[in-house]
This record gives sequence, C-alpha cells and structure tokens, in this order.
Amino acid sequence: MKKIAANGTQTTLFGPKFSYPTGLVVDNLGNVFVADYAAKTIVKLSATGQVLETFTGLARPHGLAMDNGGNLLIADGNSIKVLYAGSVSGASAVALNAQQATVFYEGVAVDAQGIVYGTSNNVSNLTYVIPKGGFFITPALPSGLTFDHNTGIISGTPLEGSAEKTYTVYGYDAGNNRVSGTVTFKVNSPNADLADLSISVGTLNKAFDPAVLEYETSVINSSINITPTLSDFSATVTVNGNATASATASTAITLNEGLNTIPVVVTASDGTVKTYTVKVTRTIGLNSLAINSGTLAPVFNPTEVTYTAIVQPGISNLEVTAVANDPNYIVKINTIAIPTGSSSANIALDYGLNTLSIEVSSADGLM
Repeated sequence: MKKIAANGTQTTLFGPKFSYPTGLVVDNLGNVFVADYAAKTIVKLSATGQVLETFTGLARPHGLAMDNGGNLLIADGNSIKVLYAGSVSGASAVALNAQQATVFYEGVAVDAQGIVYGTSNNVSNLTYVIPKGGFFITPALPSGLTFDHNTGIISGTPLEGSAEKTYTVYGYDAGNNRVSGTVTFKVNSPNADLADLSISVGTLNKAFDPAVLEYETSVINSSINITPTLSDFSATVTVNGNATASATASTAITLNEGLNTIPVVVTASDGTVKTYTVKVTRTIGLNSLAINSGTLAPVFNPTEVTYTAIVQPGISNLEVTAVANDPNYIVKINTIAIPTGSSSANIALDYGLNTLSIEVSSADGLM
C-alpha cells in the first residue's frame, strides 16, 4: 500500500500483506481502513502503517465509506453494514438493511444527512438506506473531536485550531423521521509554533527548530525577506510588525549597516504569543569585481576577499571595476577613491607579483 502526498511523493506503508484488498478509506485522524475481501476482515492502520484494530465476522467486505461522525460504512456481500466510530477489535458490524440473497453490494457512499447508498454488481437499481435512529453531523469535525452517533454529543480534544464554522446535526427516530439543528463554534489552539522559517538571502546559523527562538545570519545585501510557516493555520504571524501570510515571503525589510534585529511574532488563536528573532548583520562589501585582462580566481563571491589573476606577457597595466553593495559606499583601489561601478585608472604592472588593495567603507568610515 502506498501513501501519496499532495506534492506527488510516494511512501510505501509497511502494513500487513492483504489477501485481496478491495476498499480503502481514511478518517479525519489520518487512520486508514482497508477491506480484505478474501480474508473477510477490515484492518485499521495508523498513518505510518501500524495495525491498530482488526475487525472480523464479515461476509465479503468490498467498498468502504466514512461519514462525518467517523462511522465506517461497509458494502458487505448481501447487506450494507456499519462499524460505529470508536469500535475496537472484536466489535461486530451492524447491518443497516436486511440481507438480500440476490444482491451483492460492491460500492457504498454516505451523504451529509446520514443517508447511505449502495450499488450491486447484479442489480441495476441504486439502494439507499435511511437511518433508523441516530445522529449525523456535517461538515466533518476538526481533528481530535468525535461525534457520538447514538447521543449526538461532541467530545474529544482538538489537535489544532479552526475558524468559526456552523455544523448541521441530523437526528432520526426509529420511524425514519428526521429533525435537524445547527451548532456554531470555533476551536482555539495554544499552538504558537512555527513549522519553518527561511530567509531570502544568507544562511541561518542553525537548522530551524520550533523550540529555538533566536537565529543569526550575516549578509551584504541591503534588504531581506523572511518566510514564516505556521504550525497551526488558525494562528497569525507578523514579521517586523507587518502581518504576513503563512508560507509567504514578508515584504522586503531594509537592512541598516551592522546589526538588525527582526522579530517574528506568532499569535495562537487562544492568544498565546511566541516571538522568534532573526538577527541580521549587514556587512560592507562588494556586489561585483572585474578586471579588464585575465581571469579572477576564484570566481567572484561577495564573501571572498582574496583573488589571484595571471595576465598575458606584454600586458603592462590593468583596470579594476568594483561595485559596492551600497551606492553610497566609498571604494578605494590602491588607496585611490573611485565612484562605485567605475573602472580605475590604469594600474601599472611590474614583472612578477603585483598586490592590489580594494577597500570599501561607508561614509562614516566603517569598513
């Protein structure tokens, strides 16, 4: 059995070896239910493939469906059955309709009102079963909450926050009569963690960890963008005081010379606040460096400060062009100031080794 992520990545789940798997459905906690036609069982697996429960006593389980309350519907041979939410190994599936010797159910589906539909391989009509008693809810509850089919009670501990939403509850009596009502609520979460934090230039000094609140980097750039990714979508985040969408780059943040401290503040839906800090040191340097003869080695890199070049015999002078990472910076080549981005005057070369110095400084003399 394979698990395919939204980006197409496939993972093989090392669950049991099935004899003749015919149906599969996933609940809102990520658990996987597999119908094994030949073994006459349904196996409940965790999202990683661990066997959690095994249900036996079935006739010929085929198609599966899950309603919003977590109840498992089964196309099982001559009838449609249900395993109610919370069932454990040994529990028996309950038939929703009388067995029909001439019908063999293969497909099953359930709508938001709890009405179950079944298809057979030898009957052209669609079978539907109106519940005789019980409660149903739509849409599906947030992860971690469960809905009791018999009482209509919502219980459990939410695993994440959710925005305010209206849920419709349908109730049936033994005579198939239906009533409905609505309940509106939101789930507040204390989760103020980031799942990831990245920057547009430079490299953070450590791998991101939600529990680590402070990071550093050093760049020559005049601005930076920070991309925060929330762990819980119901939280909000600001970068340098500006609201930023999760997994989206912030607006460009102008960097001053020296240390810049940028706060990334996450506010959980219950009001819990966590502040991450990115300390960015903007250094003075060059964006590019070129010579009019020969080739620099290594290739220019803003963090590299030493280069060599060999020129052809007969070349007696050289021009150097240096572009500072700020147009206001002062560039000096062999102590002679030149406008950033302009070529130096011809520099006379002696035979053998010639050492040229390039200095970049701010208007206040910082280097």
